[in-house]
Amino acid sequence: MITNRSRIVSIDFVDNPYHGSPDEDSGELCKTTPTDGTTTCHRYCTAYVVSNGKPVTLALTYVRSDEKEADAVERVLDRVGTYPFEIDLLLADRGFYNERVIRRARDLATTVIPVQKKGERMKDKLATHCSYMTTYRMYKGSERELRFPLAVSVSYQNGDRGKHGEVVRGYVACDL
Repeated sequence: MITNRSRIVSIDFVDNPYHGSPDEDSGELCKTTPTDGTTTCHRYCTAYVVSNGKPVTLALTYVRSDEKEADAVERVLDRVGTYPFEIDLLLADRGFYNERVIRRARDLATTVIPVQKKGERMKDKLATHCSYMTTYRMYKGSERELRFPLAVSVSYQNGDRGKHGEVVRGYVACDL
């Protein structure tokens, strides 16, 4: 992998279904939606880049059910920050939309994370028919308040996959 250019890094949780006997360590297994005949799994947090069309894992850490997922994300991002290349963009899915992850990720690189459509203020921001950029305040008025750029994207399905109408999505868009 060439290290003299910037990279797009993606982070994700990976669930490995577990079919064995009950865990001996109470925090060992995580709960998940029923998959492959089980609702328990070993969960990992990974960071990877795509190089030559294939994902290359940069960091991986085990996630315990008795720890916050943000702790695992911080471990992975700390490890990724030690690599000898610049991170051009950090991508994550909706599951990473929380205060600690956003704060840590934006310190490392330009960050894009889809927002969760929870809360009246967020629903109001997403109740639109046109795309726009704004600033959103998570935990508005508290000492944990977090401000970040919110990109609201409106697209039209035009019969794609048999669906029609508008699709409104919001993204944390730090340093774009």
